This record gives sequence, C-alpha cells and structure tokens, in this order.
Amino acid sequence: MPDELVARANPIQKQLLGAVSDPLSFYIPQAQDVPLRELVEESV
Repeated sequence: MPDELVARANPIQKQLLGAVSDPLSFYIPQAQDVPLRELVEESV
C-alpha cells in the first residue's frame, strides 16, 4: 500500500484499506483502528 495513499485517507478509508496502528490491531483492534464501529453504533 503506498504511504501517500494512506496519508491522504480519512480514518474510515484507512480502516477499509487495512491500515492499523500496529500488527496486533488485526486481532485486538484499538478504537482508532475501527472508526466504522462508532459510526454504526451512532446510527442504530
């Protein structure tokens, strides 16, 4: 994944691209790694 693409992405786009704060976040995601969760919880 090109770094310049990730740098321009908003948090939701980063989640969709699979960019995480550290490799463990794939298994135990941090709040900053899953902004879609917050968006879904707000809309329900």
